[in-house]
Amino acid sequence: MKSKSSLKLLFANAGLAGALAVSAAVASAAQALPKEGKFAYRSCWSGASKIIALSKSHVGFSYDLTGENVADTPGSLFDHASFRCVGVGARFGKESSHDEVCLFVDPDGDKDMARITTLNGKQHREDVAGTGKYDGMTIQTDLQSLGAFPTIEPGTFQGCNHVEGTYQLK
Repeated sequence: MKSKSSLKLLFANAGLAGALAVSAAVASAAQALPKEGKFAYRSCWSGASKIIALSKSHVGFSYDLTGENVADTPGSLFDHASFRCVGVGARFGKESSHDEVCLFVDPDGDKDMARITTLNGKQHREDVAGTGKYDGMTIQTDLQSLGAFPTIEPGTFQGCNHVEGTYQLK
């Protein structure tokens, strides 16, 4: 059914934003981090959504997702971080957008909160607050989707990305 396929694409995009947000989250070791550096990890998540639709081209949705990261190099930056994101979005004709807020926690217990906005596939991420090492952190990221995953039951979604980037601490 085309309607379900279109909605799956909307949630895939929402999940991508969630994964992008994850990149602000985590340090794996208790040792002090360098003031700047690079990172690479896989980020996976799952969540549930609620949808309202007038037609195939006019849809609104909200979602709640949780996930985790596994760094390419075990024990390195962003390894074993957990996160939760909540968001809302819409597609009106050819325009799609969504906004979300994510909270991350690393193995040391330090937390980071980020706001992610997406308009027609272009994402902007802003770290709004953090504790410990994340106080004042900024990051730049690139991500690659690791493919579409089947829906396990109606109203749910899941996905994974590979994320690379750079960070700078205050």
